Amino acid sequence: TKMCTLFRNGPCKLRTCKFAHSKEEMRPLPNLSRTKLCPKMLSSEVCVDNNCLFAHSHEGRRQWHVDSSFENSETAVATSAEQQEKEKED
Repeated sequence: TKMCTLFRNGPCKLRTCKFAHSKEEMRPLPNLSRTKLCPKMLSSEVCVDNNCLFAHSHEGRRQWHVDSSFENSETAVATSAEQQEKEKED
């Protein structure tokens, strides 16, 4: 969650505002790294960026799962292999 820019400058008058209006409403942003394929890899190039946040294969792509609970917000994504392993355990 991000802070409401309108609220920073006074009261927010939006009825359906999806932004936080206090520190208590703040939630960590989900980890969306490797949820999309690398644009360089898609254009048949080689990605040499060690800090690239994109997936470099379909197998390495993480699936994004919406989890509204505060405690589980850090585990909002998992690779296909991680998801299959979890399903085996259940």
